[in-house]
Order: sequence, then C-alpha cells, then structure tokens
Amino acid sequence: LSTLPQDHHIPMVAYFVNPLAAAYQSLGYIQEARDILQTMLADRTAGEDEIFNVNDLCAKDKGTYSLLVQGSVVTGDWGSAVEALGEMNKAGLYPNPRHCNIWSEISERQTRPRARGSWKKKQYDIWADSVR
Repeated sequence: LSTLPQDHHIPMVAYFVNPLAAAYQSLGYIQEARDILQTMLADRTAGEDEIFNVNDLCAKDKGTYSLLVQGSVVTGDWGSAVEALGEMNKAGLYPNPRHCNIWSEISERQTRPRARGSWKKKQYDIWADSVR
C-alpha cells in the first residue's frame, strides 16, 4: 500500500484511502483498517471552519475519523471509540447525525439477542465468520 502513489499514481488522500479501509472493516479486518488509516493519513492541523491549509491535503477527514470510531464500536472497545471521537473533536470536526445513527445501530446489533433468520442469512453469517 505504501507504494501505491509511485506504482499507480494514486495520491494518499482520504478520498481514496477511506473506501479501502471501509472494505477491510466490512471483511472483519478491523485492526488492519485502523492501521491503514493511521499510517497512510496525517492528522489534521486546521478545523472545518478555518481557512484551507495546504498541509491538510493528505490528512484525515470526517469520514476517516468516523471509520476509526466505527471500527472501535464494532470490536466493543469503547475506550478506543471515545479516544477516536476525541481526536475528531480536537481536529475541529464533529460527527453528523448519520454517523451517530450508524454507531448506535452497530452497538445495538451486538447487544441484541440473535433472532431466527433465514437459512441464507445463517449461511452468510457462517461464511463471514470464517473469513474473519
């Protein structure tokens, strides 16, 4: 991944890195997704209301911080989720209602007892667990 800019001329900006990290998260590779976001993108130096800062071109954006919080919520690591949310706030970015809804749905999904589902859903869950 570190040679992506040289080999394929793809800049390391959140626009390209976030979907890659989201794909890793959806496959169950939470730690790898977190590592991608932390190593490939720099921390922001300016808030959302401040003027454009050239140093923030390859920095984390609101979606990146949201993915970091979401990865922590998926694993049930609430301390890390609060820490990622604190980093988001320190960067001058704040979650929107959509992010909050996603995080609450994920946390509810983990605490709710499993309902009887279709055999296709059970088969998919078994496959998804084996991939993780």
